[in-house]
Formats: sequence, C-alpha cells, structure tokens
Amino acid sequence: MGLLDEAYLITTQFVVTEISAKKLSRKFPHSSSHEIEKAVEQARDLINYAEHCADMVRKEKLEEVEALKEIKRAHPGFSDDTYGFALNHGFFLTR
Repeated sequence: MGLLDEAYLITTQFVVTEISAKKLSRKFPHSSSHEIEKAVEQARDLINYAEHCADMVRKEKLEEVEALKEIKRAHPGFSDDTYGFALNHGFFLTR
C-alpha cells in the first residue's frame, strides 16, 4: 500500500491523531511531514467526495459504476481497492 492508501485507512478513523501521523511517518520514512499532511488531506477529500457520490447513487442520479469512475477521476493516486472502500464508506455515512 502506498502513502495515500495508508492515509485513507487512518483517516476513516474520523480523528487523525499525532500518533497515527507518526505511524505514517515511520511506515514512510522518506516522506516529509508536509507530504504526510498532504496525504491525510487528500484522504479526507476522497472520503467527503465518496460520501457525496454515494448520496447521488442513493438518489438515483448516478449509477454506482459511474460514481466509482468519477471518484477515481476527481481524486487520482489511490489504489483501486481504496476507491472501492471509499465508496462503500460513503454508503455507510449516507445511510
């Protein structure tokens, strides 16, 4: 898993603590603190957008397959698995 994917995983815990940021720093020692912060920010943005897309699917304004494509287009750099997790998390948040 890459930095963005790991940042996504800790961001789904709702509160990114200093401890979880340090875990990312240890796992990715060649990444600067700025890169870690940026990855966490990108993960938060992904979660918010996936929630929006999940809501659009629930309202039948977007098909699930198209929602996934849109999430990937709008937030590049994550793994395919993470995009799927994000959309599923969006469905959880919009239930």
